[in-house]
Amino acid sequence: PDTVQTELGVIRGNRAYTWAQGSAVDVLLRPDDIVADEGSDLKARIVGKTFLGAATLYRLQLPTGSQLESIFPSHADHQPGDEVGIRIAADH
Repeated sequence: PDTVQTELGVIRGNRAYTWAQGSAVDVLLRPDDIVADEGSDLKARIVGKTFLGAATLYRLQLPTGSQLESIFPSHADHQPGDEVGIRIAADH
């Protein structure tokens, strides 16, 4: 009741829900919940970027074709086409 299997991996929550096991749910993550982790087995390809000053908003494509957005510090200057390791950091 406190975990969700996603294409990003298993997300553990701090709430227990009463849905039946295997129920389909939508998971919403903020761009700052997806962080760079070069040691991660989960890789994403950068397909777009927007400079935000101290940070850069990246559009990432997962191996499944799904896309998501992530905010990395601007000193991590990745280019479209680069592959980066990512993980979820959504402890809130």
